[in-house]
Amino acid sequence: MVRPALSEHPIIAGVGMERDKAVDPLLGMGRTMHLDYWGYISAGTGHLELVRGQGQAVQAGAFMTLPAQRWHAFNPVPGTRWMESWLLLHPGSLPAPLSALVPAQPLMHGVRDPDVTLAWEALYDAWFFRPIGWQELAIFQLHRLLIAVHCAGLARPAALAGGRLRRLHQLLYASISQPDLDLHALARKEKMGYDSFRRHFRQLVGQAPKHYFLELKIAYAKEQLLQIGVPIAEVGRRVGIADQYYFSRLFRRKTGLSPREFRRRTLGLDEASRLDK
Repeated sequence: MVRPALSEHPIIAGVGMERDKAVDPLLGMGRTMHLDYWGYISAGTGHLELVRGQGQAVQAGAFMTLPAQRWHAFNPVPGTRWMESWLLLHPGSLPAPLSALVPAQPLMHGVRDPDVTLAWEALYDAWFFRPIGWQELAIFQLHRLLIAVHCAGLARPAALAGGRLRRLHQLLYASISQPDLDLHALARKEKMGYDSFRRHFRQLVGQAPKHYFLELKIAYAKEQLLQIGVPIAEVGRRVGIADQYYFSRLFRRKTGLSPREFRRRTLGLDEASRLDK
């Protein structure tokens, strides 16, 4: 079991993994936490109670999102090989683009998708190893995790939403270097009319296509700003904004910081100054 110490972060309070977890009699009695808890069970069998006396089985592939101050009782079955990835979040800290992707139900079954596992491992590595810019990298990986969970069908029926959302997300990322999003072309690829496509997209993602596309551009720009040797002007070009002045204004409007300020805060003054040249 590895539990990194809690650290100052505006959204994430802790990330960890449990391997071969033993039964804890105290947890079986139930508890209430002051932080939001997310958990992903990749191996083993257990029981979860959200109402006293009303337990339900939890197996590999279960994903749990329990808000702060919610009583629950949760423990593996004796003798099971238990593997759990967990995440603690400050209540109410998720920005709208992320919170819109959080599953509506506290317990979802059947999430055995390799993208979910890979995203969670990447988030854990960012938290545990603390590379340069780890705080922003952790937020990026949290977004990646939510996308993977959403695509696995947690928030919508998997056969419908999972495949469609995964495909839409791939199409958007393929267009990330383009100045604008061609909604008519996307609608044709989905064999839908323009207006139907826009309504369908909003239902799946919770945002209008162009607004969500802009959020992806900003998230990708943040990731690129953490890469050594990539000038700010090149970052703008990679997200389809050739005008560096406009890119800087847009980035500041969405994040509260200019690209240079963002880089200085995450990489440190000396490294950022060298990269900005």
